[in-house]
Amino acid sequence: MILTGLLLGAVLGYVLQRSRFCVTGAFRDLYLTSSTRYFTPFLLAIAIQAV
Repeated sequence: MILTGLLLGAVLGYVLQRSRFCVTGAFRDLYLTSSTRYFTPFLLAIAIQAV
């Protein structure tokens, strides 16, 4: 169970690092340019974690 969590965390960290997913940038783009390009995946991540 711990090994699965560690592996999943490593994979997710790698994917987020390579995709340049940034929560601060998502909020900044939403506020300054009204662009939801990065804010929508952020909300999706919160929804998945809430389940």
